[in-house]
Amino acid sequence: MLGAVQTVLLMVLLGSYTVPCEPAWQYEPSCYRTELTSVQWHQALTACRTKGGYLATGDREGELDSLKSLIPHSTQYWLGAKKLDTVGKFYWVESAQKCINPVDTNTRVSCGEVVHLTCPPGFRLNGDSVLVCTGGNSGGFIGVWNGTATCEDINECASSPCGINGDCVDGVNNYTCNCHPGYNGTDCENNIDECASSPCGINGDCVDGVNSYICNCNPGYNGTNCGNDIHECASSPCGSNGDCVDGVNSYTCNCHPGYNGANCGSEIDECASAPCQNSGSCQDSVNSYICTCITGYTGNDCEIDIDDCASVPCGGNGDCVDGVNSYTCNCHPGYNGTTCGNDIDECASSPCGNNGVCVDGVNSYTYIDECASSPCGNNGVCVDGVNSYTCNCSLGYNGANCENEIDECASSPCQNSGSCQDSVNSYICTCITGYTGYDCEIDIDDCASVPCGGNGDCVDGVNSYTCNCHPGYNGTPAEIDIDECASSPCGNNGVCVDGVNSYTCNCSLGYNGTNCENDIDECASSPCGNNGVCVDGVNSYTCNCSLGYNGANCENDNDECASSPCGINGDCVDGVNSYTCNCKPGYNGTNCQNDIDECASSPCGMNGDCVDGVNSYTCNCHPGYSGINCQNDIDECASLPCGMNGDCVDGVNSYTCNCHPGYSGINCGNDIDECASSPCGSNGDCVDGVNSYICNCHPGYSRINCEDDINECASSPCGSNGECVDGVNSYICNCKPGYNGTNCGNDIDECASSPCGMNGDCVDGVNSYTCNCHPGYSGINCGNDINECASSPCGSNGDCVDGVNSYICNCKPGYNGTNCENDINECASSPCGSNGECVDGVNSYTCNCHPGYSGTNCGNDIDECASSPCGSNGDCVDGVNSYTCNCHPGYNGINCEDGESSDILLALLALLGLVCLMAFCCLIIYWWLRWLGHVARMDDNRLPKKILYGELSQGSRQRGRPKLRFKDMCKATLQDFSIESWEKVASDRSKWRAAIHKGTELFKAARETRKTDARSRRKGLVAEKSATQDYCCRFCGRACRARIGCTSHERRCPARPPEND
Repeated sequence: MLGAVQTVLLMVLLGSYTVPCEPAWQYEPSCYRTELTSVQWHQALTACRTKGGYLATGDREGELDSLKSLIPHSTQYWLGAKKLDTVGKFYWVESAQKCINPVDTNTRVSCGEVVHLTCPPGFRLNGDSVLVCTGGNSGGFIGVWNGTATCEDINECASSPCGINGDCVDGVNNYTCNCHPGYNGTDCENNIDECASSPCGINGDCVDGVNSYICNCNPGYNGTNCGNDIHECASSPCGSNGDCVDGVNSYTCNCHPGYNGANCGSEIDECASAPCQNSGSCQDSVNSYICTCITGYTGNDCEIDIDDCASVPCGGNGDCVDGVNSYTCNCHPGYNGTTCGNDIDECASSPCGNNGVCVDGVNSYTYIDECASSPCGNNGVCVDGVNSYTCNCSLGYNGANCENEIDECASSPCQNSGSCQDSVNSYICTCITGYTGYDCEIDIDDCASVPCGGNGDCVDGVNSYTCNCHPGYNGTPAEIDIDECASSPCGNNGVCVDGVNSYTCNCSLGYNGTNCENDIDECASSPCGNNGVCVDGVNSYTCNCSLGYNGANCENDNDECASSPCGINGDCVDGVNSYTCNCKPGYNGTNCQNDIDECASSPCGMNGDCVDGVNSYTCNCHPGYSGINCQNDIDECASLPCGMNGDCVDGVNSYTCNCHPGYSGINCGNDIDECASSPCGSNGDCVDGVNSYICNCHPGYSRINCEDDINECASSPCGSNGECVDGVNSYICNCKPGYNGTNCGNDIDECASSPCGMNGDCVDGVNSYTCNCHPGYSGINCGNDINECASSPCGSNGDCVDGVNSYICNCKPGYNGTNCENDINECASSPCGSNGECVDGVNSYTCNCHPGYSGTNCGNDIDECASSPCGSNGDCVDGVNSYTCNCHPGYNGINCEDGESSDILLALLALLGLVCLMAFCCLIIYWWLRWLGHVARMDDNRLPKKILYGELSQGSRQRGRPKLRFKDMCKATLQDFSIESWEKVASDRSKWRAAIHKGTELFKAARETRKTDARSRRKGLVAEKSATQDYCCRFCGRACRARIGCTSHERRCPARPPEND
């Protein structure tokens, strides 16, 4: 067929082509196929022969008809026919009575030729080694041989070179071993070391297998590659009493407060250190303890002794000494009783003889002679009065009892910071340095000794002096001649010579002036010639010469040519501060420094690079050009670089080869590689041919281009325990949960990691496990310590402490028993004795005391006489829950309340209040007010309460004023004691006592102030009278300030003669 046909119809002998022949394209003994490649006829002829066939000829009967039925009519194909010179005549170029060489199908032998057959390497001859081509039939078919011969491919795999570790694939004069997984090498002789990549890391030891490895994991790690750090805390070994910190093959329990031990299983006994002091009992809890203190102590550790004195049980009459659950009152003088509530009656022993009236006081009594006790101290003279006395104090003393020594230093008599020392009726001044005199009033003259000499004037100070030195002197005294050179007044290295209050400067060369401050101007004489500028220096000058001159005084003209400024390219001509260069040929510029660029006119054009010379240039031509100025284009095709496989096209310094079909490359020297497009993909190895290729498929792939992946899962290698995932020449089993192994044949032991820990027994299942928990634990992994306290077994009477399968009830005070169900009977020990009935409580008891008893344990017999029920009309005798009043004469009744006249009684009570206001002892008022508050708190039907609020039937009052009650008579006293709203305050016993105590102190202070003022006024009157009249003792001659004092003194004067009967 003629023309530019696009497709090749290839015909080969059956079995001689590497690609299997499809049945529809088979025509014995040949097989046909098409090559969809655009080539010329002669290229198609060469391509078919290269592939072991030839262009289809159709020279057998029925062959062309068979081909016509196979190929599409729309496509044109090359056939093995060649046009003859005769118009319309063709001949089959591949037949013409020729025999196909059975060994080399690319060659044909003419009839009659004898062929000695030799097979190529890798093949052996099967049949006759010598064949003769005989003529064919009359139809012009291919010739036939006189015998048979074929080259059989030698099976290089017959010797099993790959052994049992690989599958041998026979080739032509070679073989290829497809190694089984786990092996490599030419003959699969090497067992691949899967451990070489250290898959187990540092956490395990790798044991190599065949295409596998096993990691023997170090303790604490698991997993295929020992990549999993076993979580030792997963089994909750620390329970609920600690926090587990995972380690490598270990764990650490950080115990919660109150627990210790390796697994925090031990509760710390906080009572072990005996924290409860003072015999307190310790009850252990979790991270704490409770101290039950014995009576008398408190505090977290029973360390605090309860202060039984805090309630001030001794009142103001005694000092309380605290004990353990007790106290002792050390009564002040004049008081006794358990709580110092009794004022001792010092008059009970009748100490006042001779009918003297005894007045009881606190720890004292008073009788009529107020001077009998010699109250005036420091030799003061006591002058007795009516219910009083006056002390005439000695000189230097004062005070009511002359107890105060007068401080003569109080008026600060010592001047100038002198210190005063008090004496009796005198003082002594100790003067500071620099002063003298009785009162330190004289300043000592420190200049008296003329300390400044004749060189200065002395100024006196306090214990010091100052010398105002004359000019030229200083120091103390003024004996030092001042060095006027000390301040270095001479500048510029001048030498200073000191004088008296003066100095002289010997100046360095170049300076003058009083202090050498002037720099002498050496330029004043204009030493620089030729217009040079003079710069003055120190004892010198410098000339800055004009351009063109030099020398010390600019006297020399400079030779500008001396430095050869024109170089070797010109001749220098000197001028004044200038020069001229006469340049040589080829140079120019001020200093002939410029080489003239002959390349400036671009003589080489664009085809070369110009290199400048001295008065010349050279052209370095670009590749592809030549000539002096690179004007010639070189013909690169002259050497026929494309050979016979292409046509050469000349360019500039290059050529282009238009390659004939089938060739490529710069010079068309490359046969096109059909494997370059990777037609076999990654699944096979491509073998290049001439305009063709063959795919050697990798294991696991098949078909022409190795496009089919062989399904290794077809044989169900994973069984029913996994899903098979097909790979390339391999498969992977994705095992169902609970199975592992290459083919999922192993049931995983989920109990291997001890998920139940130490708290349960693990039962393995398929992809699961069951924990049979030990008693006291629950949860999937038995990690939960069952809280036996959840059901509140201890109730509200105790705190439940959970244990393992157990609990402990820490009972609240007052309860005991396993579940704190028993209320402890605190009355069992009969704490109330026989004086009361015990009522049990929770951790306490209450004593309901029988009438007549009180106290926590009814141990106190109530003093029914404490409230003075008999008043002042009788003596009270205490009984048990009762009292008896022994009435004074004139009174009767249960409380001696019935007298001859109630009005008289009320009057006496009112009088008592008035007397108390005038009494010198406020103690009586104190106890009277105490009794007043007690009466205010009584029931209204009590006689004292009725008296308190009763009206006086007698007594004068202003017109229109209501009748006074006894309560109203107390107002003045209450005002003196600064007590307001007294009935409201009196309703609270403790507040009433505090108010009375404070009022008593205020009353005492006010009374002392009034007494002091009165004494001061009296002393003023006595002093005035003493100034005009003296009183002397008739017996000893002692001087007295007043007559009454003198009379009192004479009564006790030691010099008084005894009286005669």
